[in-house]
Amino acid sequence: MGKFGIILAFLLSVAAAGGSYYLYQGWVEARIVRASVEAKYDQVKFEKEQIKAEKEKIKAEKEQITAEKEQITAKSEVYRTKAEAMRAQLGKLQAEQSRIDSERAVLEKQLKSHQAMVAELQTKMVGLEKKAREAQAACGVSPADMNAGYFSTSQPSRSTSFSTTAAVGTGSSPIVFRPASSENSVVATGSTSPAASAESFSQGTATEGAATGARVLTVNRKFNFVVINQGLQEGLKMGDKLKVLKQGRESATVQIEKLYDKFSAATLVEEDPKQQVVEGDEIRQA
Repeated sequence: MGKFGIILAFLLSVAAAGGSYYLYQGWVEARIVRASVEAKYDQVKFEKEQIKAEKEKIKAEKEQITAEKEQITAKSEVYRTKAEAMRAQLGKLQAEQSRIDSERAVLEKQLKSHQAMVAELQTKMVGLEKKAREAQAACGVSPADMNAGYFSTSQPSRSTSFSTTAAVGTGSSPIVFRPASSENSVVATGSTSPAASAESFSQGTATEGAATGARVLTVNRKFNFVVINQGLQEGLKMGDKLKVLKQGRESATVQIEKLYDKFSAATLVEEDPKQQVVEGDEIRQA
């Protein structure tokens, strides 16, 4: 029995040692697993905290983006309003430019027209000087006579010029019938009144050799007057009425409007439409 007990005790000891070792190995493995699980838990917890922080960051960025979007939207609205205002202003400027271009074209056309008018007036002035010299020669008028004109016989010593005004180009200038040079030329730059109209003087022609007897030198239909080769020296007075004879028969009545020493201007008062007054017709007192 002693040997059997020893063997039994030894076997129990071996079994206890094996069980203890087995239990120890299980505890070690359990501890390792627990440590691993705790490590994984800590890692998951850390990652969760990181994800939470990332979510907070993303949320903050989202809010910032939303705020920036609202600012951009407000700026876009401002820019859109400015763009519409600029488009409206551009439309006005284009309309103004079109108006300016139109006015410029009209002004250029008017300028060309005025330049042509000035050229025509200059040409007429040359013709007027020639006709005035012819009329002066036909009347036998000297430069001194041209400077000794009178408006009435009550002022025989009052000297005046045959003058008025007329538009030339864009302004107006006086017209003066006076000697322009030593060759007894006459200057005429414009006309409005019948007695002193340079234009009317250009429409009539002086009759050569009409200095003998009372004759019509010039007829102006535009201003309804005539120039005759008698004046103060022949005793004519302002307001005198004279008869115009055509082949010995009366064809018209004229009234003295302006007097000079050797010629005068008279308004056509009455006229036979079938026997109109022409240069060279005879004149006699009524």
